[in-house]
Amino acid sequence: MNGDLIQNLPTEKVEYTENQIKIANIMFKENKTTLNVLASELKDGIVLSALFIFFSSHQLDAFILKTIPNANNLFVLYSVKCIAIIILFYIFKNCHLSHK
Repeated sequence: MNGDLIQNLPTEKVEYTENQIKIANIMFKENKTTLNVLASELKDGIVLSALFIFFSSHQLDAFILKTIPNANNLFVLYSVKCIAIIILFYIFKNCHLSHK
């Protein structure tokens, strides 16, 4: 195997000053504002709330009743809605995480 070992590569042996360390920490720190932190922590709740509002509409109920014959039973209707919310939320979470 050809190549240099990491231990053999030249490095600076200089100790950094406290000011240089502070500047590096400021430059490379992720700047998170209060709004960014709040938005990132509430994102799941907001998405679930939006899905709940969407699936609570009467137009969607009518579409499900027209599409699925057994949906006249409330248990079946709510089950279909819950499964759809779970699938859509799962897709959102995986797509969101894959783009990070």
